[in-house]
Formats: sequence, structure tokens, C-alpha cells
Amino acid sequence: EDALTFDGPRRYDADVVIVGSGLAALAVASRLVGRSKRIVILEAGDKTPDYEQQRELWGGQSTAANGPARDSHPLPHIGRVRALGGASTVWGGRCTPFEVEDVETRTDGSAPWPIAHGELSEYMQATSAFLQTGANDFTLEGSAKGQAKAAFLAPTDDPRIVERIERFSLPANAAVHFRDSLLSQPNITLVTGATAMRVMSNDGGTRVCGIEGKTSRGHSVAAMAPLCVLANGGIEAPRLLLSSPVEGAAHALGNQHDQVGRNYQTHIWGQVGQFVLDPKIARRVCRAERSVDHVYFRRSLTLSVEERRRLGVLAMCLRPSIGNLADPALKVAPYSLVYLARRFLRPEFRRHLEQYAKASELETRQLTRGHLSNLVLGLPQLSLFLARYTRRRLWARRREPGITQYHRNGIYGVEYSAEQEPNPNSRITLAETRDAMGMRHVKIDWRVTEHDRYCVATSLKAFRECLEHRPAASLRLSDAEIDEAVWALRPAKGHHMGTTRMSATPAEGVVDRDCQVWGVRGLYVAGSSVFPTSGYSNPTMPAVALSLRLGDHLGRQMGLNDTSTAPWPEMSQAAPEREAARV
Repeated sequence: EDALTFDGPRRYDADVVIVGSGLAALAVASRLVGRSKRIVILEAGDKTPDYEQQRELWGGQSTAANGPARDSHPLPHIGRVRALGGASTVWGGRCTPFEVEDVETRTDGSAPWPIAHGELSEYMQATSAFLQTGANDFTLEGSAKGQAKAAFLAPTDDPRIVERIERFSLPANAAVHFRDSLLSQPNITLVTGATAMRVMSNDGGTRVCGIEGKTSRGHSVAAMAPLCVLANGGIEAPRLLLSSPVEGAAHALGNQHDQVGRNYQTHIWGQVGQFVLDPKIARRVCRAERSVDHVYFRRSLTLSVEERRRLGVLAMCLRPSIGNLADPALKVAPYSLVYLARRFLRPEFRRHLEQYAKASELETRQLTRGHLSNLVLGLPQLSLFLARYTRRRLWARRREPGITQYHRNGIYGVEYSAEQEPNPNSRITLAETRDAMGMRHVKIDWRVTEHDRYCVATSLKAFRECLEHRPAASLRLSDAEIDEAVWALRPAKGHHMGTTRMSATPAEGVVDRDCQVWGVRGLYVAGSSVFPTSGYSNPTMPAVALSLRLGDHLGRQMGLNDTSTAPWPEMSQAAPEREAARV
């Protein structure tokens, strides 16, 4: 139902209300569909995003107490999508599960999660089916074909470094993938254009009773239920809680201990140094490879658990990357095309290109001339790229990730993604300004610690020591480059974690081990905002696993004992031979 067509207030009575329509929300709903229980899903956006409206309604302030302005945290509306499907509509599909050390035996000695790793791993098969990543196997031995089972980036004689794989989902866009089967379920009502304004509670804020929403035309939308799930992301979930007063109390709902919005984490991300790859290796790893079950995967490097524990560092991975895409000296025509067409890209991608352009220290005219020259001289390469892109990205059901090309000189950039230490002073609060709906904007104060800087610097030096003199795949990385990276740590866009963190006691977090808000019966949070720690990898896969687990918990709360193992029967994972035929 489109709330923008309502000509007056609307009320829904349900058994479960879910706020948001991204992957976490749909994962929760997938465990409850086809039952007698009524589910209402409230989505603030429409079928397609309106970026001007998103800027106004999701705007606010952001600061970063870590370095120069060019590396500050993006504004709150960047890296998110206010539309059906949420951020999955722009997600690249990268999937990596959490390891035991990410959850339990922390390599830096920090506190573990209040749940065991096994409670996540038992849902990984269902998560792989939900995201359609193929087999639940993230090893080279079980995924790669033939000679590709060998480690190409990591030295086989050095146990300090490990070569891993990252599988890619089909499809990334939840709105496209699940829309028809979701609407075909008789017990689900999906309402778009309804912005959640407040979580309603009674009994002094100890029991949830529904969600109060509003349309842009000013009509109220009330969804009443004894069970409510906030699956609207790591920024909007704390914003909604902080915007929900409790009658007779000085604190907002669930914020008795001033924990809502604290411990905000996002992955520390950057480009530093160069990979120098042998041509044979470069041809294999520059683009995504195909697994034995016809799923795209890419390789990455991590330090072994023993080495991380010896150094006392958090998790980090390295990947070969394009490098400075704005630099015409790469002489890769497809990169030049992307740079020249940057004004048509999404704001966050354009922001990265502008940062790369500044790093090249060339004037705009020089950059433009160099890229135009690359296009003219590289027409054959560009033609092949466009043909491949059309065939494997635009027309393919399972899309090839990335646009990395083969570099004749064998030199690639080095992309790193690092875990951030939970920090209660890194937080999301409400700003004084209000949006057009009357809701207060957010203020993001993203902070890093000295331990974060130590982990990044120490890990980069350890990677360099392991790879510096290898003839097949070496790492060029100077002390000056490491110092520059550590001085200005940058946040990854879109990975918003920890703001409603799971904890063992109410004083330490916002939700308990079942993702229920401490002290508020029936109110739950789904998604990466409940992560106590973040690991190094994209948060989508563990977030979906937690959401499936939450869906089963809600089913038990409602007396539904049996749970399905796939999202919907008609959307379960295609058999490998059928998938190969589609490709």
C-alpha cells in the first residue's frame, strides 16, 4: 500500500510490525511468512529513491576527530537509500561470515559477544540460501576450480598470512528479488511512504505497543502490535529510539543507561601502497573469479589468528584494487570513462573520485586531457570493456562485481578494510535542527582510538614484512605511506554498526542476546547496529544471520515452533546447473 495515496489517518493491527524493508527486515519476515500471524512492514521511502528528499529527511551533521576535513565522516544521508529495499539497492553483494575470533576469542583481548559463534554459524546455511551466495563454503579448496585452488597472493611457506575468499550475492537488490513473492503472502502488508516517527509504549516504557508513523502529506499511520522490530539501519534505529519519549521518565525509550547511539563503528577503509603482481597472477585475480558452483568470488589477505594474537591487533584484510582511478597515468580507458562520467554517479562514489583527484596533485584540466587521451588511444580496450560490462553486468542475472581491469605493468592499488574498536565516545545523537516531517536530524560524532591507529599501523607493517620481497605478488609500502594512512583514518561508507549494541547487561548496551531492547518487552532491533564488534568484512552476511535467528525467536514468542530453512519456497537458491544455464 502506498501511504502517499491516503486521504486521512490509517491504523493497522498486527502481530508483528517491522520498520524498514532492507535485507535485515526481510530476513526477519522470511521466518514468519505463510503463517496465520499478521505482519506489517513500514518503509519510509517509495519504490525508487528520491535523493533530494533523502538529503532533507536524512540530513544532519557529521564530524570526525581524526584528521583533515577531506577525510571526515560523510554526511548522514550519504551511503544510505530511502527506498524499498534500502541500502541493498546499491550494495555490491560482498559476503563474508564472521570467524570465531570475531565473536568469541578476541585476538586483542577485548570482550567477546554475549552469544557464541555457533549461534551465528548454525544460520549460515540459511543465510547463504537467502543471499544466494552458493555453497556455505568460504575456502579456496572448496570453492575454486582446478589450479585456482592454490593461494596466488599469499606465500605458501609463511603461516602468518592467510588467503581468503569473499563470495558475491545474487541478487544484491532485495526490492527486486523479494517484491513479488513478498506481496503474494496473504499475511503481510507492506506500506511504503510511511516514516516511523515514534515507538509507542505503555506501562512506563516497559512494553511496546506499536509504531507511530507519518506521511509527507501529514497523515498519521499507526501500526499496533505487541512485537515490533526496528530494522531501519544503524543510524535510523538509534534516531527512532532517541525520538521516542517515555511518559514520566527523563530518558528516551531504551536509553536508561545512556547507551543508545554510543559505540558507533564503521570499518576503517583506505588505499595505501601498491601490489606488484606477476602477469599470470594478475590475469587471474584482477577480476572476480568463478567458483565450482558458478558464484563470483574475490581473494583477500588477512593475518593469521596466531599472528593477530601475537601482535594484539584487530582484524584487517587487504585486496588488490584499481588504485587511484582518477589518475590518467594508469592508461586504462574504462577507468578514464568512469572518471569523465563522474557527475552521473551516486554522491558517495563521486566523493571518492574527487578525493582521488586531489591525491593525484594534478589540475582538473590536466586530468581531463589525460583521460580524453586514454579514451582515444584505448578505443579497442574500451570496446571490449563495454561489451563485457553489458554481457556480465547489465544483462546477466548474476552480475560480475567491480570494474577492475588487467594492468599491463602488473601494478595495482592496495585496498584495506580494518575493524574499529568500540568506543562509547563515538556516537550518534539528535541535532537541534528538524526535518520537514518535524523529526530531529542526527549528529554523527565518529571517533577513532589510539588502539585503532596501532592496529592499522602494526597490521600494515606485518603485511609488508610477509610480502615485501615476493616475486609473484609483492607489496610496496613505505613507512611514510603508513604514517599518512594512520594519521587520517577514513570511515567506510554505509557500514553503520554498534549503535544499539548487544550486551550481557543493560548497563553495557541496548539489546540483549535475543536482540530485544533492555527493559522494553516486545521491542527488537535487527541489523548490524546490534554488533558489539565489527570484524573487517562487509556486515551484511552476519546481519542477515542474526536477523534469521531473530525471526525464529519471534516465531517461538508467538507459538510458531517450526521454521523454514529458505526465505520463501519459490525464492530458494537455484541449483548449480540451472544457475550455469542462466549465465
